[in-house]
Amino acid sequence: MFDFISYTADNAQLFMLLLVRGSGLFMTAPILGHRSIPRSAKTGMVILFALIAMPAAQGVVLPESISLLGLTGLLLRELMGGVLIGFFFALIIKAAAMAGAMTGFQIGLIIAQAFDQNAGGQVSIIGRFWIVLASLIFMAINGHHHVIRAFHESIQMIPPGQM
Repeated sequence: MFDFISYTADNAQLFMLLLVRGSGLFMTAPILGHRSIPRSAKTGMVILFALIAMPAAQGVVLPESISLLGLTGLLLRELMGGVLIGFFFALIIKAAAMAGAMTGFQIGLIIAQAFDQNAGGQVSIIGRFWIVLASLIFMAINGHHHVIRAFHESIQMIPPGQM
């Protein structure tokens, strides 16, 4: 249970590190980090993930950061950890986009382009179809649950502050 009375500075630092790791995850993870999801919803989910992950990370001994520079280094390492977790899942969608672009090139539809708001540029029609198909398959195989599980397991495998 969440205890407000005995909430120490170490717990606040641990919660902050979990927030930053979750933020990195939500920046790059497919479906969860999509631009169509409002930032306030993403922020709420990151806070929820960090609150849920707090009991799993309670036994972690955080390195002492005497300076602001040391704390910034800790935060950057946690951010990169979350970005890497999301990036590995995003590779699935990026591979589908590349395969779609190559297929569109081979069948002569490379000229037919559509604007992709997630990529911020032009994508071939076949590539866009493959992105949507890969996203639907990702959701069908509960890929978003695997992203959440990877976040939780990363806390146990690489505790916050130990990266």
